[in-house]
Amino acid sequence: MAIICNVYPPDGGRTKREVEDNPNADLGNSPMAWPATQKFRWTLENTVSGLDRATMEGAITRALDKWAEATKDTFKFTFAKSDAGTEPPPNMVISVVGPEGSDSDFAEGRDGSKVAAAARLGPAGATNTLDAETNTFQAPVKLNDSPTRPKWNPFMFHNCFLHEVGHSLGLGHTLTEGAVMGRSYQEGSKFFLEDVDLADDDKKRMTDYFTKKNKSSS
Repeated sequence: MAIICNVYPPDGGRTKREVEDNPNADLGNSPMAWPATQKFRWTLENTVSGLDRATMEGAITRALDKWAEATKDTFKFTFAKSDAGTEPPPNMVISVVGPEGSDSDFAEGRDGSKVAAAARLGPAGATNTLDAETNTFQAPVKLNDSPTRPKWNPFMFHNCFLHEVGHSLGLGHTLTEGAVMGRSYQEGSKFFLEDVDLADDDKKRMTDYFTKKNKSSS
């Protein structure tokens, strides 16, 4: 069984026809980048089956620390947990489709593959400013705990979330074997057995993305 993700571009989900016309559309990065020094404020709305809140929040923190380290010389992103009622409100809301719910993003594949999560590619929403402090862009991540859910474990959750944040930051999929931003994780692979780090390919693509976006805006 494979675990796959459902990434969709800033202006909405890809249609079936668009996927058929361009099956490699998911390899492209977001056309719009977050401003450098963007401050992300995250919150976890609920838990998935088999994992408690402390386990999930610990995994989220470790994953975000890896992206902060990978962008320290480029975007200089920062990530902090946002407690309920704090201002400004969170801009990275991690939601869960629960056991009683259903979601077209989480349809099971004909081959038995499971969609574990879905994320928007790059900044989502409308805003009048790109200022890192005042923009209202969102970085939503949605987890599948519906009847089509995968069998979550702490390692797979960490690695899946690490992958989805890569999409939220602007990276598309890669065909490089072993990279976090690969299209799928095979059951029994390292992605189910241990916390993984960002691969050299993931880090290089983020650096190249930053360089390209800043050259185009200068």
